[in-house]
Amino acid sequence: MRVEFLEIDLQCPPTVYAKDLRCWILNQINRYGKPLRWAITNVSPCAFDESTKSIRVEVVLIKNQ
Repeated sequence: MRVEFLEIDLQCPPTVYAKDLRCWILNQINRYGKPLRWAITNVSPCAFDESTKSIRVEVVLIKNQ
């Protein structure tokens, strides 16, 4: 088992509401490994589609070798 740090940029569609954001982010993070800790560090409108939000997430993952 090892610990890994990642910064992930996610493109959040307009169909994801604030109440569902935590679940949506965790589903995205689980693709990389098991999250130990995570934090949203930046939210901004997407450059190519203003209805989409660009979310930067810093994640500490547990990965099996």
